[in-house]
Amino acid sequence: MAYYGLLEDEIAEMYAFLKLALRAASADLPFRGPEKFQAKDRIFKLRLTGDISYFTDLEEIRISGRLVFFQDIMEMPVI
Repeated sequence: MAYYGLLEDEIAEMYAFLKLALRAASADLPFRGPEKFQAKDRIFKLRLTGDISYFTDLEEIRISGRLVFFQDIMEMPVI
């Protein structure tokens, strides 16, 4: 797995919200989280390409419309 991203100031707030979003993953998309998750002024978005054998995704979190976190992820199983 490889990560690249940005993290702004609201670290504790952002990680608490990220945990909520990741726990909301569905059975048909169990990799990271739902395509969109919102709670009050916080929005998590996931853009996923591929399947369980190899995928890339872009995750972002916005608080009050301001981008506070994003990461690109590339993952494939280790055999």
